[in-house]
Amino acid sequence: MVLTPGPEKMICSRRECIFPARWAVCWKNPRIHREREKIWLSCPEHRPYFEDYFSYRNFPFRVIDIRELEGK
Repeated sequence: MVLTPGPEKMICSRRECIFPARWAVCWKNPRIHREREKIWLSCPEHRPYFEDYFSYRNFPFRVIDIRELEGK
Protein backbone atom coordinates (compact mmCIF):
# COMPACT_ATOMS: atom_id res chain seq x y z
CA MET A 1 0.00 0.00 0.00
CA VAL A 2 1.38 3.39 -0.96
CA LEU A 3 1.03 6.09 1.64
CA THR A 4 0.41 9.36 -0.16
CA PRO A 5 0.86 12.20 0.36
CA GLY A 6 1.37 11.83 4.10
CA PRO A 7 0.91 13.80 7.28
CA GLU A 8 2.43 17.03 5.96
CA LYS A 9 -0.79 17.74 4.07
CA MET A 10 -3.15 15.81 6.37
CA ILE A 11 -4.68 13.88 3.47
CA CYS A 12 -6.10 10.37 3.81
CA SER A 13 -3.45 7.66 3.41
CA ARG A 14 -5.72 5.37 1.35
CA ARG A 15 -4.34 4.97 -2.14
CA GLU A 16 -5.63 7.62 -4.56
CA CYS A 17 -7.79 9.31 -1.91
CA ILE A 18 -7.62 13.11 -2.01
CA PHE A 19 -9.92 13.90 0.92
CA PRO A 20 -8.77 15.58 4.13
CA ALA A 21 -7.97 13.26 7.00
CA ARG A 22 -10.20 13.33 10.06
CA TRP A 23 -8.68 10.36 11.91
CA ALA A 24 -5.22 9.04 12.69
CA VAL A 25 -4.92 5.25 12.75
CA CYS A 26 -1.97 4.38 14.98
CA TRP A 27 -0.79 0.81 14.45
CA LYS A 28 2.09 -1.61 14.59
CA ASN A 29 3.01 -4.99 13.26
CA PRO A 30 4.26 -6.79 16.38
CA ARG A 31 6.61 -8.98 14.34
CA ILE A 32 8.39 -5.94 12.91
CA HIS A 33 7.59 -2.86 15.02
CA ARG A 34 8.11 -3.89 18.59
CA GLU A 35 8.10 -0.40 20.09
CA ARG A 36 7.54 1.88 17.13
CA GLU A 37 4.02 2.90 16.20
CA LYS A 38 3.16 3.94 12.66
CA ILE A 39 0.41 6.40 11.76
CA TRP A 40 -1.84 6.34 8.73
CA LEU A 41 -4.35 9.10 8.18
CA SER A 42 -7.97 8.45 7.30
CA CYS A 43 -10.92 10.37 5.96
CA PRO A 44 -14.35 9.38 7.36
CA GLU A 45 -15.10 7.24 4.29
CA HIS A 46 -11.96 5.08 4.63
CA ARG A 47 -11.89 4.65 8.42
CA PRO A 48 -13.81 1.33 8.26
CA TYR A 49 -11.40 0.10 5.58
CA PHE A 50 -8.38 0.72 7.82
CA GLU A 51 -10.09 -0.78 10.87
CA ASP A 52 -10.93 -3.93 8.87
CA TYR A 53 -7.41 -4.05 7.40
CA PHE A 54 -5.70 -4.08 10.81
CA SER A 55 -8.32 -6.26 12.51
CA TYR A 56 -8.00 -8.92 9.82
CA ARG A 57 -4.23 -9.01 10.33
CA ASN A 58 -4.51 -8.96 14.14
CA PHE A 59 -2.35 -5.84 14.30
CA PRO A 60 -2.86 -3.71 17.40
CA PHE A 61 -4.23 -0.30 16.46
CA ARG A 62 -6.08 2.66 17.84
CA VAL A 63 -7.96 5.47 16.12
CA ILE A 64 -7.65 9.03 17.36
CA ASP A 65 -8.95 12.38 16.18
CA ILE A 66 -6.49 14.07 13.81
CA ARG A 67 -6.51 17.20 16.01
CA GLU A 68 -4.58 15.22 18.63
CA LEU A 69 -1.66 14.98 16.16
CA GLU A 70 -1.60 18.65 15.20
CA GLY A 71 -0.05 19.62 18.53
CA LYS A 72 2.86 17.20 18.07
